[in-house]
Amino acid sequence: MVLFRFGSTGVVEVLSRAASLLGLVPLFPVRNVNTFSSGAAGSTAVFRDCVLLKKNTAVADAARKIMGDAPLAYVEGAGGVRVSEDDIVAVGKNDILSFKVGRA
Repeated sequence: MVLFRFGSTGVVEVLSRAASLLGLVPLFPVRNVNTFSSGAAGSTAVFRDCVLLKKNTAVADAARKIMGDAPLAYVEGAGGVRVSEDDIVAVGKNDILSFKVGRA
């Protein structure tokens, strides 16, 4: 009945609003920026993980939080575009990232 009357349960709206009020930005780390999959064997799930970061967090800081001290070769954004480590993670901008480990 709720879905029929309102079109959704409103859970996503509540979570988005709560993150906004707390000053948090969702970051979706993926292995493949074209299919948004996690890369786990046999998994077809997209956007499996979500990390909440403080607003104005740099990509390099996000990489350290997710990857630890692993050497970072480069970072890719949606569509395979390389992202600078100095760029800021924001909703709709640099919020889907793939961290490539190794030497560039």
